[in-house]
Amino acid sequence: KNLLALAEEQGIILKLKSIDGYASILKGNRIAIRKYQMFEKVVYEAAYELAHYFIHYDQGNMVESPLEKDYNEQATRSAELILKILNVKMSQL
Repeated sequence: KNLLALAEEQGIILKLKSIDGYASILKGNRIAIRKYQMFEKVVYEAAYELAHYFIHYDQGNMVESPLEKDYNEQATRSAELILKILNVKMSQL
C-alpha cells in the first residue's frame, strides 16, 4: 500500500504484466511486475524498481551498462532497507 502510494505520488505507473525473462522492469516512469508471483515477491520487486527509479534515474539504459551489476546490487540493498523500514512501521501500528 505504501509503495503504491509512493509510486503514484511520483507519477510512476506500476502494473502487473505478462513479461518474460525478468521479475520486473523499469522504463521511464513505468514499472511492470511479472504476474503470478507470490505477494511478497511482488512487493519486493516494487521496492527494487522504485529504488532503481530514485537512485539511478539519470543513468540511461542500465541493462546494457557495464555497471549493471553494481546498479542492481545498490537497488537490492535499497529495496531491503525500504522493506525493513515498512515492516518496522507496520509493527508499530
